[in-house]
Amino acid sequence: MELQEVFSLTVGASSNEPNTTQEDRYDKNAKGLLKPFSPDWHANPSAHPMDTLVFTNLTLATSGPLPWALDNANIPPGVRGTCQTSCLFSPDTSDWGGKGTGWAKVTFQRTQAASAHPRSIYLNKVPFPIDGQRTQPTIQICRDGQGDHSPKIALEPFNEPSKRKFTFIVALICLSQPEGGLLRSMTYLLRRDSNWIALAELLTSRTGRNLSGLMQKTVFQKSGQMLGGISCFYPGLVANTQQLLAQHEGAIINVNFLRSAPKDHQILAHLTRFLDSLSVSFRVSRQAQITAREMASVAAVALWVNQQSISSNLYSGVPDGSDGNVYMVELLLENRFRSLLRYCAAQQLSAADLEWLLGSIGCIAVEATAPRNEITE
Repeated sequence: MELQEVFSLTVGASSNEPNTTQEDRYDKNAKGLLKPFSPDWHANPSAHPMDTLVFTNLTLATSGPLPWALDNANIPPGVRGTCQTSCLFSPDTSDWGGKGTGWAKVTFQRTQAASAHPRSIYLNKVPFPIDGQRTQPTIQICRDGQGDHSPKIALEPFNEPSKRKFTFIVALICLSQPEGGLLRSMTYLLRRDSNWIALAELLTSRTGRNLSGLMQKTVFQKSGQMLGGISCFYPGLVANTQQLLAQHEGAIINVNFLRSAPKDHQILAHLTRFLDSLSVSFRVSRQAQITAREMASVAAVALWVNQQSISSNLYSGVPDGSDGNVYMVELLLENRFRSLLRYCAAQQLSAADLEWLLGSIGCIAVEATAPRNEITE
């Protein structure tokens, strides 16, 4: 009971603090401009702006209760563009300990009359009860179509003990607080203590993945990450992200989940002994589909290969004594692609032009980056 009271006064209280950057993330596009409204969307729905919310941590037996909840929130079917429930719903989640098993995307038309309702739900200004939902779902805005190729800010516990501790903290706090509240509280801490002013929300690195299973290893034995949902206020999403990365990339940030009580909440003396018991250190890194060299290029071609299927062949080609060295694998790939590029260009160019294009001071470069299984400096 004492822990529940502490969670309510810290995580619960800070999760309800206003966040203007979250409002900007919803109201503005990636360039920092206000999204327009479409009062006559029914004339041509495909030509008008829309908003998409992602509902995760769902514990429903079917997808039916979600549209019913939207109806009760004064969002009729005519306003909802599409409702995609690409998720695994389970009729019995007791074996999961009440954890979420499903997720859904819902698209809303941006009309003057309708936009305020999904906006209030996203900003946690109104409750959103769903029949059969055990806890409040985690709600995030979908920005998949904006800045796909720009870098993103990633947060991950910096070692295995930290990952296990973080999983324990999530399970413990979510016994009495919703997962979305924990993410909003952590956002509040990063904004207050680490000066991440542009941070609007935190979300999992894979759409639909709930926080409780984030640290479980998946493809190539990689666990998940939390991504920073950055505000879109001027000068825009990409510029705000680059500024945060320039200041904090590679840093280790300690997050004390129970030191999140707002100033107007007083912790009773007999509860203060808990306040330093739940803290985890996170490493700030860059998650990007393209490298810094590609970002600086006029044009770039990226080839993605299956690292697992070719690793044995690549390692067999590296020099003796460097087995398992990922940098030697990258060097091998670069040399092979450089030779292929030179062979193809030589069919059309003179020797002088070829040397100008691909020589030591040429304007075309080949760069290979292999995925790391461990965090490296």
